[in-house]
Amino acid sequence: MMNKLKVATIVLLMMCALPAHSETASMVGKIVRTLNSNSDKWGGCMIRLDNAVRDETGLDCSSSWVSFSCSGVKSPKDQAYKMFDAAQMAMALNYRVQVFIDDQQKESGYCLATRLDVIAK
Repeated sequence: MMNKLKVATIVLLMMCALPAHSETASMVGKIVRTLNSNSDKWGGCMIRLDNAVRDETGLDCSSSWVSFSCSGVKSPKDQAYKMFDAAQMAMALNYRVQVFIDDQQKESGYCLATRLDVIAK
């Protein structure tokens, strides 16, 4: 009987635990600048959004710039370049994007974009 009470208490405590702080979030915005570099600095390619990432998401990101890691360090190169290509198209067509950002993975101090969705007008 005592063992069942201990197990029930542990299960109850586990169910009442607070959820962990999210390390990823998404935001919607427009791309106002792109960066493509032949070095690994900044992950090789980045975008600048029209709003600061921290203000929009609460993530630990220092600016409105996010990296796709086209260098292949944090993301597969082919996927990173596909996201960067879609970002360039969205900027050229003045479309909004939804960017999914991870503040636990950073390139030269900038947060990593793990997904990019282009939003049609």
